[in-house]
Amino acid sequence: MPVRNIYTYLGLSYCGSCRRKCWCLQLLCLLFTTGFKFFKEEVIRSNRLCVFVGIYNGAQYLDRLFESLMDQVDQDFELVVIDNASGDESWSKLQSWKNTFNGRIKLSRNQSNVGAVGSVASNFELVDCDWITFMHQDDIYLNNHIEELRRGIMQSEPDVVAVSTSMGSIDSLGKRRLGPPRANWMSNKNDKLDNFIQNLRIQSLPYPATAYKSEFFGTLFPPSDLTSSGDTEITLRLCAFGKFRFVDRETMYYRENPMSESHSINELERRIGMAAGLCRVFCSEEFKSLLCQIDVSERSKFVSAINDSINVRFNSSPISTFIRLIANEVMATQFGHKEPASITNAIELYGALNASQASIISEQRLELLVLGSRDSHVGRQRLISDSDSQNFASLAEFPRPNDVDIDRRKMVTEKLFSNKLAAVLPYRIRKSILFPMLRIYVRLNRRSPWNHKWR
Repeated sequence: MPVRNIYTYLGLSYCGSCRRKCWCLQLLCLLFTTGFKFFKEEVIRSNRLCVFVGIYNGAQYLDRLFESLMDQVDQDFELVVIDNASGDESWSKLQSWKNTFNGRIKLSRNQSNVGAVGSVASNFELVDCDWITFMHQDDIYLNNHIEELRRGIMQSEPDVVAVSTSMGSIDSLGKRRLGPPRANWMSNKNDKLDNFIQNLRIQSLPYPATAYKSEFFGTLFPPSDLTSSGDTEITLRLCAFGKFRFVDRETMYYRENPMSESHSINELERRIGMAAGLCRVFCSEEFKSLLCQIDVSERSKFVSAINDSINVRFNSSPISTFIRLIANEVMATQFGHKEPASITNAIELYGALNASQASIISEQRLELLVLGSRDSHVGRQRLISDSDSQNFASLAEFPRPNDVDIDRRKMVTEKLFSNKLAAVLPYRIRKSILFPMLRIYVRLNRRSPWNHKWR
């Protein structure tokens, strides 16, 4: 910036004789320019996003995946691509990506298949960005996905720890499907406690469409051999660290793939895995930290909301009683045994559990599931085989969580228009139709998973 312009800006006169006397002003100008440039670079660096891509026998998806990444309007992101010991030609095809994404891609290959969670945990050290998002090998990004995520990140307050867009659904053949109404449609609030209750009732933070602050996400890995409900466990624990920001635009499609890892487990393992994840949440330091932030006048309401949300997830079953017992014991202890509802609930729930259900085999299995395997190099294995089913009949035999709500949701959405018609409607129109219906449904059914109001 010329010195003459600075004088004019300050309303001062300038002449040639002043030239020798303004060296300090020139230095000040230089420092200002340098400082602004450093600040700008720091802001860009702090908003830099890493896309973590897990690959397992995904050679058939790599071309479409490559196109999704190359088509992004905003190319200011880094790539970490991990091949989970694929048996096809995935690893060889990935080598060509080095030339295209030169300088901003890191490729690595696991020696054995350690599962999706284990792959992230064992390679997280490769991530050096402040924000991270996860892309499945068969997901599809629209060309504005990274742009919308990064814009949401840059517009967020410092206490925001997750930024998400909305996502659509496609079937295994890539055809668009009618996605479910999103729980975040029902609330404009961005409160830690509200987010916890909302995601406890039904997972509303869309994991594949969300960017997370790396410093917090890196501390929340569930057991490496987990194959179900890991997104709910991470989301609930993340609530203790900060707020969530929702960008109301559909920018990606999640593929409902029956061959994916989460769909390859038996139903009993899915049920117990979900319950075990919630047990870890309620026993975590993050949940205890969240309880410390609740005003004394709201503690009883929060206790009631926790119990109601667990019942919504699991309906009535011995394992639901077990989870509620753990949650109420933790809350009673954390509240210094001064909150009566949690104490009363814990006593009643303890009496409701039948001691015969806690067989030695069940105790050993439940301990394994709750604590989990911490050795990510052991490889993925089934925690519960089909032959173990009879050992858990009295503990885990209950209707599939939210079966009734899912059926009613289908009735509400599909009776108005067919899936094929709804799938091709733009997101805004689809939401404008579903949202009023969802509000009416929530008013008529207080036990709806979307009814997360508790205050």
